Parts: sequence; structure tokens; C-alpha cells
Amino acid sequence: MPTTIEILNPVFSRINRSSVHHIASAMSFENQYWTRNQYSRTRHVYQKDVFVRKEAEWFYFLTGHVPRLLRILEKKGEKVSVKEPVKIPITANPQIPGIKLRED
Repeated sequence: MPTTIEILNPVFSRINRSSVHHIASAMSFENQYWTRNQYSRTRHVYQKDVFVRKEAEWFYFLTGHVPRLLRILEKKGEKVSVKEPVKIPITANPQIPGIKLRED
């Protein structure tokens, strides 16, 4: 099954759950937090992923990560299918009946 990346809008994209194991290490980073004891502070380090939301079938992430994901999946030899949103055409001179629009 090919990897499916679906661009939802300029902010969020999603990838199918079955393909996440190919990119899990590249989509995570080392994070830390500190706890305070009576005489010292202790640093705790853990791995955190960049996925915004996880659902049964899809993992959501920020669209800025798409070029990086494509490079990683291409390097691993995976087939990638990218679905982009339908773009709304912008008309040069919009006309609305009964409303006079400014020139700027």
C-alpha cells in the first residue's frame, strides 16, 4: 500500500497510520523537563513526536514538514501519493449583483 500524504490546508496535513513506522524516528525530537527536589533539580529526557493529533487511521502534522517527509520516504524507496486541496479560482473582476465594489 503506498504512503498517502493529504494536504488539508496551508497549516495541517495528514499521513496514513500504516506509513508512520517509516518516518517515526525522523518525526521525533528529544525533549526535557526538570523536577525539583529538596537539594537539587533533576533533568528528565524523553522522545516526543511532532504529530499534532493521532486518530485511528490518520496522523496529523504541520504542512511545513511535507518536503522533509517526501525526501525521507524517497530515500527509503517508498511510493508516495500526495493529495492537495482543491484550489478556489480567483476572478480578476468579481461581480456581485446589487453591490458596487471598490477598485482597490
